[in-house]
Amino acid sequence: MATVTSEINASLKRIKEPVIQNRLLIVRDAYKLPLRDVAASYGCTHGKVDYWKKRYEKSGVRGLYTKKQSGRPKKISPQQPDHWRD
Repeated sequence: MATVTSEINASLKRIKEPVIQNRLLIVRDAYKLPLRDVAASYGCTHGKVDYWKKRYEKSGVRGLYTKKQSGRPKKISPQQPDHWRD
């Protein structure tokens, strides 16, 4: 456990994105405290704390970045006239 928290602390110094830093802090605290206590202190659900902890365990810091979401393709191409887009 001490090595995990020291790895997270080292990553916190390197990473500048506030969202990723926040997720790292959540994961670090999840190794020390119960998930519900961590969730209460960060204002999220214990399920979300568990989600980020598992993603960190599986993929490291890369797992804390948001994955690109697939979605519905656009129906209108950029070449079609603007008056059709409304």
